Amino acid sequence: VLIEVHYCALNGPDILQIRNSYTSTPQLPAILGYEVSGKILEVGEEAKAKGFRVGDKIVALNKKKCGGLAEKCVADIT
Repeated sequence: VLIEVHYCALNGPDILQIRNSYTSTPQLPAILGYEVSGKILEVGEEAKAKGFRVGDKIVALNKKKCGGLAEKCVADIT
């Protein structure tokens, strides 16, 4: 899903990555922030099949892709 980010938590791993002291290094260029909430702007087929619709409010734990410190981010539906 494509999410219009309304809020993003800045958490411990984000701060450690900024300081380059986290256990893994993000592939650059990277936009941090994996705990996000917002509104769905676009849905893929898997998300549609699970009942997600454009306009739904959503909370995502987006560890693989991050991107929550941007205006929009993409998250997988699992």
